[in-house]
Amino acid sequence: MTSPSFSTAFFRWAANLHEELEFWSYWAESKGAPNPAHHAERTNPATPVQDRVVAHGRSLGKTQLEVLDVGSGPLTKVGHQSPEDLLIRVHTCDPLAPAYLQAFSRHGIPIPNPPSFALAEYLSSFYAPSSIDVITCNNALDHSFDPIRSLNEMLRVVRLGGLLICSHKRNEGLNAQYHGLHQFNIDTADGRPILWNQGERISIEAGLEVKTTTSVIEESPEWVHFSITKLEEFSGEEFSGEEFSDNDVASESRSRQQLQELLLGTVTHFLNQPAP
Repeated sequence: MTSPSFSTAFFRWAANLHEELEFWSYWAESKGAPNPAHHAERTNPATPVQDRVVAHGRSLGKTQLEVLDVGSGPLTKVGHQSPEDLLIRVHTCDPLAPAYLQAFSRHGIPIPNPPSFALAEYLSSFYAPSSIDVITCNNALDHSFDPIRSLNEMLRVVRLGGLLICSHKRNEGLNAQYHGLHQFNIDTADGRPILWNQGERISIEAGLEVKTTTSVIEESPEWVHFSITKLEEFSGEEFSGEEFSDNDVASESRSRQQLQELLLGTVTHFLNQPAP
C-alpha cells in the first residue's frame, strides 16, 4: 500500500498508544461502561471459547488446540472454558500488555488470561514459527501500524493448515476520521476482504506472502469477519532445526530477546510521554 515509511508509521503509531490505554483504563474503572455485560463476560473464567475456534479444532481431529489472540487487549474475546472433548489453550498478547496489567490491578480487577507483550508486526520474534493452530484478531488489525505485515507474521506463526480468524468493525479509520491509531479500514468488495486508507485500496489476499485460502465468514453493516487458511510454509521454515548448530540457535535466541527488549522499551517510552 502507499504509506509512510515503516519507521514513520511505527513512531506515529507509538505516539498514539496512550489513547488506547486511556480507553481500557476507563473500562477498568467503570467495569465496562456503557456495556457492563461485556465486562462480565470477558472477566468470567467460565465463558466458553468462541464457537468458530472450537469448530476448527474439531475439524482437525485434535484433542488439544493452541490458540493465540493477537492484539487481545487486557481481556480476550476468545473465551476461556474449553469444551469437554477438546482442550483449548488460549494465549493472548498485546503491545500494551504491561500497562494494562497495571491499570487493572489498580482497580482490583482480575484478568483471567493476562496478555503477554508482543507486536503483531514482529509476532514471529515472540512466538515460534508454525506453533499455533488458530490465531484470532479481534478489532486490532486496523489499529496496527502495518496490517499486511502483521497478517504475514501471523501466517508465520500459525501451523500449516491453521486458521486466522479476523473480526473487525467496518471502515474504522474512515469513521474515526483517521484519528490516532485508526489509520486503516477493513471492508469487503466482491465478497473478498480488503484493506484501504486514504492512499490505496488492496485485496488482503494479494498482500499475503504464502498460498492461502481467504474468505469472508460473515458480515453486517457494522462488522466484517474473515478467515485465512495457511496452505504452504514460508521459504526455509520447513527445515528442521537440526541443520543449525547450538551456537546458531543461541545467537538467534539472543537476537530475538534483544528485539523484544528494544520494542518493549520503545513502547514504554512513548507511554510515559505527556499526551499531546
